[in-house]
Amino acid sequence: MHGILQAMPPKNVDLVRQAYAHWQAGDYDVLLDFFLEFSVPDVELHSRFAGLAGQPYRGHEGLGTWLSEIQEAFERFEPWIDEARPVDADRVVVVGGISFRARGSGVDMGERMGWVHEFRDGKLSRMLFYGDPAEALEEVGLGE
Repeated sequence: MHGILQAMPPKNVDLVRQAYAHWQAGDYDVLLDFFLEFSVPDVELHSRFAGLAGQPYRGHEGLGTWLSEIQEAFERFEPWIDEARPVDADRVVVVGGISFRARGSGVDMGERMGWVHEFRDGKLSRMLFYGDPAEALEEVGLGE
C-alpha cells in the first residue's frame, strides 16, 4: 500500500482521512512516519498543547514532540471524523472529536472538535485545532 501512495498521491482529503485512520489505530510510529512523508519540512501544528507553550509545533521534529506529548499525557487518545471536506485546492476542514483517557486520573472524556488542514504542493503545511467545530467552519468561511 505504501508504494501505491507514492506512485499515485492521494488528494488532500484522502490524506487527511488516512492520517486520522493511523491516529485512531494508536500506532504512533506509523502515524509519525506518515506525517513525515506527507508534510512539508516547515510544517506547523497549532494544538492545545502548543497553546500552553505559546508556540506551535514546528517542523518534523515538532511533529515528533507533539506525538510524544500526547502519549505521555493520555492512556488513550482517539480522534473521530464526522465530516472531512475540501474547502479549496489547499485546505480541508474536519468536524469530529476526540475521545481520551488522561494518564494518572484515568478519567474518560470526549469532546467535539474541528480541524483545518492546509496543504502546500500536495503536502500538509499547517494543522489548526479548534475546541468547537463551528470555529473551524468559520475559519474557512463555511460558518453559519
